[in-house]
This record gives sequence, C-alpha cells and structure tokens, in this order.
Amino acid sequence: MTLSTPLKVLGLAALALALAGAGVVTLLLGHTKHGTTPAPAVTPTTVHRAAPSPAKPVAPPKPAIHLVAGLPAPLHAALLRSKEVVAFVYVPTSPDDRTLLAQVKKGAHDARVGFVALNAHDEKVAEAVFSWARSSAVPATYVVRRPGNAVFELQGLTDRIAVAQAAASAR
Repeated sequence: MTLSTPLKVLGLAALALALAGAGVVTLLLGHTKHGTTPAPAVTPTTVHRAAPSPAKPVAPPKPAIHLVAGLPAPLHAALLRSKEVVAFVYVPTSPDDRTLLAQVKKGAHDARVGFVALNAHDEKVAEAVFSWARSSAVPATYVVRRPGNAVFELQGLTDRIAVAQAAASAR
C-alpha cells in the first residue's frame, strides 16, 4: 500500500514534533538530575537532491569545408554558408549593372541559393575574380558550387528567371 503525499507530510510532521518533545523533556529532566547538562538532541536532517539533468546529446562535429584556393574573399565566405552560390561581378557606378544586380539577387533568392555581389572596382576582388574565373567580362553572373567550381557562366544582361533556372540546375 502506498501512502499519499499529504499523509507522508503529516507523518513527518508528527515525527519531528515527537523528537522535539523528547528533546525538551530530556533537557528539563537532565537539569534536575545532578546538575549536569545532557548532550544536545540530534535531529535528523533531510538531504534534498535535485533530479539529475538528462545528458545533452553531443552533436557530431561538422566536416571541414575545403574550398578552392584563390577564390574572391566574399565568394569564399558565401560558399562556407551555402553549397551553391550565385556570384555577380558588376561595376557599381553603372546604372545598368545596378539594375541587373537586383535581378540576379532575386533569381538567387528564387532558387534558394546563396548570393554574393563582387565589385569589379575593388582591385583585390577583381584580381581574384580574373584568376579564378579566367574571364574579365563585366557584368557576369556565375553559379558556383562547392568547392568553388563555376558550373554556369552568364555574361552580359540576364534576368531573374534565367538566373533561377541556372542555379536550380546546378543542384
């Protein structure tokens, strides 16, 4: 038979009261006999232990991502976050390139792949693009898959649908 919680609490309270009463009686009777003081009554202490916390599962380490050497820094960073990336090389002072930039970005978004804009006026970026892509065409759109291989190259004007199709077929 299992006792309910209120009965257990009541039983513990009665036990504590009985022990306290015994301690008082012993203390009073001890003073009346021979004038000695009895040893203090020992009351039981209850140790409350917290329930052990469940072990947290340890996630397996992610494999290291190895990318092609010499990638433009923004493209390198984008490939660390996404397996496929649309890279758009443009000249920011060109109104046509800025309009095209918006179209290419929307196409990458539609295909649900990463996107990076590579400014051809930045000397380091331009040198890295030329050594990686072996092309100096601006504007140019590349669909890049890890480890840094261009699987599609669209030079000149393009639209969001063409970019989305190229990015989707890169999977």
